Amino acid sequence: DVLETASRWGVELASESFTDKLETSREPAVAYLRGALGALIGALIGALPWFLVQWLVGWNMWYLGALVGIASFYGYAFLWGAHDTGFALGSVIVSSLLATVGFTVGAFFLGGDYALLVEFYAEEGVRLTTMEWVREIASWIGGDLLWSLLCCGAGLFGIRGRILAYTHEHIFLRGRR
Repeated sequence: DVLETASRWGVELASESFTDKLETSREPAVAYLRGALGALIGALIGALPWFLVQWLVGWNMWYLGALVGIASFYGYAFLWGAHDTGFALGSVIVSSLLATVGFTVGAFFLGGDYALLVEFYAEEGVRLTTMEWVREIASWIGGDLLWSLLCCGAGLFGIRGRILAYTHEHIFLRGRR
């Protein structure tokens, strides 16, 4: 009797696990598109305070890069992205990296650092070759980019639990019946 009951429970658990797999793969393709678009929009919104501080005050507060990863996930969830953990993580990470790299490079050229660099070499009377310019620009951007990516990664690390809770939401809801 105990063996029969245990085997019945085992079959029920196995079929429930199989049903979970089918439910996650039956999401419409538009859910994946909404998630990717939401992650990108969220990352851009997360970069907005960073951009405004840089542009209005002139301070490079790279630690605000943590907001990019956090806002990227909330954008994904806000537009009801797919409940697929791999896709959600991939969308949030790629969107956050694109926004962080794009902002850092854009801030260098639009925020006045490039103009300062050109002015400095013009005052010194130094003429640089193309490769020397590339090396100089890469060294200026590299430091900011490194710290920005580290802070973005810290934001993503901090939000990982929420991402897992969102993508496994159907499992948590089923347990509450």
